[in-house]
Order: sequence, then structure tokens, then C-alpha cells
Amino acid sequence: MSINVKNSLKPEKKKTGNRTVTDQYGTDYELTGLVGAGGQGTVCSTQYPEVLLKIFNQKSSVEQKKEWIDRIQWIMRQNLEQLNIASPKALIIKPTPGYVMELMDDLIPLQDLIIETNESLQNGEGLQGFLNTGGLTRRFSILAKLARLLADLHTRGLAYGDLSPANIFISKSINESEVWLIDCDNLATSCRLSDQHIHTPGYGAPEVVTGTRGINTLTDSWSFATIAFEILSLIHPLKGDHVEDGEPELEEQAYQGKFPWVDHPDDSSNSSSVGLSRDMISTRRLRELFEASFNAGMLQQNHRPTMNAWAEAFEAAANICISCESCRSCFVYKPDHICPFCDHKQSPDNQLLLRHYIYSSMLTEDKELNATPWVSTGHACVLKKQSEIILRNSAPGSRLYNQSEELCRIEYSDEGITIKPKPACKVVLQKHGSRKKERINRVWKYTTSERSQQRFMLHIMNKTSGSQGFGHNVWHFIW
Repeated sequence: MSINVKNSLKPEKKKTGNRTVTDQYGTDYELTGLVGAGGQGTVCSTQYPEVLLKIFNQKSSVEQKKEWIDRIQWIMRQNLEQLNIASPKALIIKPTPGYVMELMDDLIPLQDLIIETNESLQNGEGLQGFLNTGGLTRRFSILAKLARLLADLHTRGLAYGDLSPANIFISKSINESEVWLIDCDNLATSCRLSDQHIHTPGYGAPEVVTGTRGINTLTDSWSFATIAFEILSLIHPLKGDHVEDGEPELEEQAYQGKFPWVDHPDDSSNSSSVGLSRDMISTRRLRELFEASFNAGMLQQNHRPTMNAWAEAFEAAANICISCESCRSCFVYKPDHICPFCDHKQSPDNQLLLRHYIYSSMLTEDKELNATPWVSTGHACVLKKQSEIILRNSAPGSRLYNQSEELCRIEYSDEGITIKPKPACKVVLQKHGSRKKERINRVWKYTTSERSQQRFMLHIMNKTSGSQGFGHNVWHFIW
């Protein structure tokens, strides 16, 4: 079931007649406003901040109500702690079944972001709506957090089941990117074979749409990929010109996987003449994941990327975005520094690209390998002027980055760069081509006047990685 969520959680949008309901613990709730409605019930605000109720559809049969209550009770027994999911906290027992859930304030459905962007295009305002809703960097951040949330849910043996822009809630402020899931009625064990095949039109995996298989973690992956492609490119991945310009029944056939996706490399019969260029709104890694999802993964679940793979790709993409000095659009770092949205060439001095390597002397010990001790991980990050980044014992975009140990911070300002090592870490700076290594024990600065386009290697080691022979993190940058 997908809730048709309105524009915000504010209860004053619609009144419900101040009806009162009671939960299993005897707490009374006043229904102060209608948040959304769907086939299985309605979501209402209450007199309590951050407390919402879902009331089951009163037109349902007794058997349907019992089955729904049993499902909610099963969900209440699942381990959903520390997950941003508005899960059931208590059952409503009178006068009609329902449940209580908690949700942060100042959130809006992701659907609002899509609507505002599309309305801007339709009104001749171009990409103003895209920028007003946070641009590319915020979208990357939202999708990274959503992917991590789903990955964490999947590790607990659960699948969400009916992912759509209406049941994903994000921060109202464009300066924040909190992500929550609501309406978890269809939560299921990841191997469950559902006989209901509930999905939101446009976001269900082909096998769920056709009714041949039920929900699992890989149907969640399909829904996520569809949502991600849509909010980045502004078009649906299965609705090319053939579908958009054809008869209405073609849309349902597209959702069933009967036509190639819009960017199919060998079949352009359903390509799209609209939407943002994929080179403008994604990295090479993201394009590979979209291809895997909608080409080989169209009808073969096992070819779809995992949510961990999506999370890593979006976290990595968010770390290499810069803001255009002219149009203020955000875009993925390019060596030519030209904004793809307005063609303005950026000043190279306003950002510093750091590329991540692992250095291991052990690779050179075996003469037969003839290997270099420098191993590129493919990860990078962009340090913008007047900002600071944290370097950890994993690279930004890698799976364990957020949980790994902080080793060092780098700040970039008009005066230059400042390196701030953690006390327990060993930080060494080396110029490319030089054997000399300078140990940095405390805050260290390199001024703008000393900038001479030389390549530097910043070696960062904790107690373990600093041991002889073990690989350690190295960041390459030009100053």
C-alpha cells in the first residue's frame, strides 16, 4: 500500500472532526489532521508533536482487519531499533484498528521534491526547481542515506516491500538531508513469497508487477534504482519516447519489463529524447549500477546491485561534487573545471582534489610480482575552499567510512591548507619524487604563496597500519 501523502505533516492542512481514538495502553489521541490516505487506511496527525496514527480502512472485512492487525503485531516484534523507520509503537484498539508511530517534525515526502522540479520545468523556469530543492549534491546525500537505511534493514533479514517517493520522507530544509521511511505495513522477511504483490505503480519490480514473485531485498533494490534515476535524470527509466508517445497500455507493459530501458546500450527502441544528460548527474560508477539494474537486472534479480553497493556509490559521488561559481549548480568534479549546466569554467584554486591510495611495501618484496606499492582505490574527495574534511581509516565512499577511526582533518581557506592530525596517529607529508618525508605532529600549515603545482602524498597511519609492512592510507593532491 502506498500512501497518497500530502505536501507536509502539518495537521492544519485538513481537519478530521477532532475524532478521538485509544491505544492498547489506554492513551487517547485526538486526530487533528489528515496526512495521507491509501487503500489500506489513512495517516493522521495528533495533538502530540511527532506522533502520527495510521487508521485501518473501515470498509475492509473482518478477516482483512484481523490479517492486518496480525501483520502489525508481527512488525512490532521485529528489530527495527536505530533505524529511521516510523514503525508501529502501539496498537489502536478503539473505535477502529490502527497503530501509533513516531516521526521527526519538519519532514516532507520525497514526492514533493519531484513535483517541485517538474512544475518548474512545465512553467518554463528550467532547472530552477532542481536547484531550489538542493541540486545534485543534496540528491546524492539523500540517496546515500536511503541506501544505507535499506542496507541496514536488509542485514536484519527484512525487506521494505513498497518503496516509493510517497513513503520516503526527507528534511524540509534544503540544507539538511535526513531520511525516514513511513508506512511499513508491507515489511516482510527478505525471503517471503508474497501473494499480494502490493506495489506503487511505476516503482514495483517487473516480477512483482506481473505477480510471478513476491517482495525481497532485490525488489527493494529495483524500486530504489527507479527512484534514484528519476530524481536525478527527471525521467522514468522505463518510459522512453516509445512508451510516452504510445497507447496508454504501453506504460503497464513497460513496468512489466517488456521494453528496453531508456539507456540500453544496444537497443534504442525505447530511448528518451528528454531528461538530463546522465554525464551531468551521475558518476561512471552510478551509470554502471543503473545499467546493471535495468538491463541484466530487468528480469534477473541476482544481477541487481545490493543496497550497500548503491550506498557506497552515492557517498563517493557526494564527496566529489563542487558548486558552480556562476549558476550555483552542483556538479561532479571534472578536470576541466567546466560546469555542465552553464559552461562556466571554475577557478581551479577554489577546490582541492584528493585521491586515495593504499601504500604497502609488502607488494615490492616479491620480485616475481614486479608490483608497485601504490594501489589506487578509485576513491577521491574534493576539498572546497572555506571548508574542512575528515580523513578516516577508510576512504569516503567505502563501506566502513562512517564507522572508521578519524585520523586527520584538512582545512582549506584563503590563507592555504591546514593539516590537523589526531594525537594517536602518524601523519607524514612527502613531495612526489622525493624520498624525504616530513612528520607532522601538530597543526601544520601550507600557505597559498607556497602553492607551486607540486604533487604531494599525505601518509596517514594509526597504530596498526603504521607497523612495518602493513598498508596504510595515502592521499595524493597537487599544491
